[in-house]
Amino acid sequence: MAHRSTSSLCLFASLALVATACSGSSGGVPHLTTIPAQSTSGGSTFSLDLGNYVTAGAGASLTYEVLSGGGSFSGSTYSNLFDTMGTYAVGFRVSEAGGRRTSGTFDVAVTSANFVVVKQDETGLQLLDADSQAFLVLASASGQPSMAAGLASGRLVYQIDRGDHDELWVYDPMTRRGTQLAASVAGSVDYAGKTSDGRIVFTTGSAPDRDLYLFDPQNGLQVTIAAETGADEAGVHVDGADRVFFEKSSVGQRDLYYYDTTTMAAVTVSTDPHDESIAAALTAGGIVFTRRGAGGEQDLFYYHPAGGTFELGGSTGLGIADLDKTFAKAWSRTSDGTRYVFVAFTVVNSGNAEIYGWTRTTGQTAAIAAGSDFTFRDLAGLATATPDAFAVYDDGQDLWSYDFDAGTALRIIDSSSSSTLLATTASATVAWGIAFDGTTPNTALAINLATGTTVSLAGGVGWASDRTLANGDVVIRGGSGTKLAAFDVSAGTWGTPIIGTGLDAVGDGIADGDFVYRQTVSSQTDLAMWDASAAASVTVSNTAGNDTFQGSSSGKVFFTRTTDGHEQLFVWNATSLAETQLTVTDSAGLDHDYSVLGTYAGAR
Repeated sequence: MAHRSTSSLCLFASLALVATACSGSSGGVPHLTTIPAQSTSGGSTFSLDLGNYVTAGAGASLTYEVLSGGGSFSGSTYSNLFDTMGTYAVGFRVSEAGGRRTSGTFDVAVTSANFVVVKQDETGLQLLDADSQAFLVLASASGQPSMAAGLASGRLVYQIDRGDHDELWVYDPMTRRGTQLAASVAGSVDYAGKTSDGRIVFTTGSAPDRDLYLFDPQNGLQVTIAAETGADEAGVHVDGADRVFFEKSSVGQRDLYYYDTTTMAAVTVSTDPHDESIAAALTAGGIVFTRRGAGGEQDLFYYHPAGGTFELGGSTGLGIADLDKTFAKAWSRTSDGTRYVFVAFTVVNSGNAEIYGWTRTTGQTAAIAAGSDFTFRDLAGLATATPDAFAVYDDGQDLWSYDFDAGTALRIIDSSSSSTLLATTASATVAWGIAFDGTTPNTALAINLATGTTVSLAGGVGWASDRTLANGDVVIRGGSGTKLAAFDVSAGTWGTPIIGTGLDAVGDGIADGDFVYRQTVSSQTDLAMWDASAAASVTVSNTAGNDTFQGSSSGKVFFTRTTDGHEQLFVWNATSLAETQLTVTDSAGLDHDYSVLGTYAGAR
């Protein structure tokens, strides 16, 4: 059986290591050829047949043993499940009958991991490898740590609150080293965002004089985005093209800029003499921003470097050019080189709350709902080759959807029902509104926002919004926690409701459509998981004590349970259907409280 290594981490891997003889006569000693550096993915057992690198006399009987680095041999084959990401030096010995022997080493780089970020008490921070269940200690003793971001490279960005200032750190599990950003700065250093390739945007100082920087953890290069004395450079939004948009405030006025992470240059968006602020960055690139108009109203704009600036609702034909506009929501996507952008916003006009929509492909603003009081609810977009978007709103009685592409409104629930919108979601081809219809009776509805057709789930209980899963499925809760039901967005169907007490969906499970839920059984809180593929529930934990869901990763569910007055961390394996306690009394005989701050996956 292979054993996980617990030591011998090599921080800097050589390209190859040549084995050297350490004893025995030169003539009969087993000879080793160069063993090239090895690599393996995390969560899998690494194996290497060293017989391919050893030569000995004809008929020689060889034995292999591990000297350092953990693992074991079966014949000439070495095997090990390493702790987590990193480069490990494995030392071994080959012995021939008669006592002649040769020793050597080789490096193994573990290039990926599924991480769970764990907080210990109030001041400790650890990384748990979800596959090997090995811990790495990042911070302890003082300050309150928090997770800022997990990077695709496996690095973790985290903050430490020191009371009078904040520190920002990047930890690299490959090298086991932490780097404090802007360590020489006397004041706070705060995380502001990240790019898709793992560069970190951060600010130094405090308002009204913050400076903005970009750090690349891959090469350690830090560049200044904006650091003007007396100006506050903040309000960071990173768009889908990795442009870092930010606000610069000076003498009471905010102007807009972006930093191009490709050309490494700052570009002016607007220095209009009126105050401006970023409302949202878009996945298709660009931003939506507000500007104080000449008449004192708040105007709304869309900006993209390739197309410039468009005012939303500025046409005099709509009669809202001089009215305050409040950003509601935007949806955007790039498909076949075309940027699709849909923006919904609200306006108070003659005492009425009205809703308007802007579409980039036409550059036009249209009234979605005007002339009466309306409440904007949500905006759902499709993921087709030519995407579309739907806004959902109500007038206090009816529930409506608005098709941006067709420019038409559709009443999806009429005033004869006591209805509530619970959520919106979309598959590749259908946008759905999930609603509660209180008169038919107490029915949950999935409504096709384009056609108004419904898929109903009768229940006789007051359905309420609960959770939208990562794959777009929506879980709703009814009867004050006596029922849970999931709508499969791809299939367009409701699943069989779960019946119980104290029910509440608490997080995604281990696969698409799975979700973990808590329930009250015999006056204690237990955890179970709805297995979407099997259309059945499976018990996660029903051991004595209250369980609290903490997260899911790599086919496992992590949770805490109060044990001897402390919140200990446990893991449930979906393959073995068994739970394991991960945290215990430490070497000093002390117990601690644990919680999970987040999960992420990384690879090099």
